[in-house]
Amino acid sequence: MDSASLTEQYQLQMIIRASLRISNQCFKNCVYNFNKVDIEKREKACFTNCVQNYKDTHQLAQIHLSRQ
Repeated sequence: MDSASLTEQYQLQMIIRASLRISNQCFKNCVYNFNKVDIEKREKACFTNCVQNYKDTHQLAQIHLSRQ
């Protein structure tokens, strides 16, 4: 493996970690903000929203990396 592909691999790992942190924080905020809603509905809405947030963040990062 050359150093360029190792650097890209490292960047992808960092992006995945950051995306997971963002998603985790998203879920915590979502659950807190919807504390008066039925827990099942709240968790379903938050999970759907935050997973999409993770996917979007990850996809944007991959697009950015592919342009380098």
